[in-house]
Amino acid sequence: MFGWFRSEKRERRRKIELDRKHLEARSRRFLKSYLNADETQKPQFYRAVEEASEQCQPVKSGLPPPELEDAQIAEATSGAAMKMVLGREERGALKKDERISDFVTDAYATVALHTIAQQVSTRWTKRCRN
Repeated sequence: MFGWFRSEKRERRRKIELDRKHLEARSRRFLKSYLNADETQKPQFYRAVEEASEQCQPVKSGLPPPELEDAQIAEATSGAAMKMVLGREERGALKKDERISDFVTDAYATVALHTIAQQVSTRWTKRCRN
């Protein structure tokens, strides 16, 4: 029993390190760019996040079906977004136009962090109710 608990704790720590390494800076850059953008540029940010989010939904990404609980869907979505970020980083996102490539990768990182935040919020709310 204690071995299982330790491995779960270790896995959680590994995920946090991975999030910090690959998502935090990218998401921050995306959000700062959004805040600095003028009103004519902001729809590009909305579209990028919307498209990234759609690509990471369980049905689109071949992950578990949508009849799962919200926390499970959020976990699957953030996992898919993380895979997209890692894959794009590994490939260098084809480096044709690095600025656009970074923008898209940053949008995926933002989706991943947002869904992680939803997971934490959902779990916290459930604990508080019990």
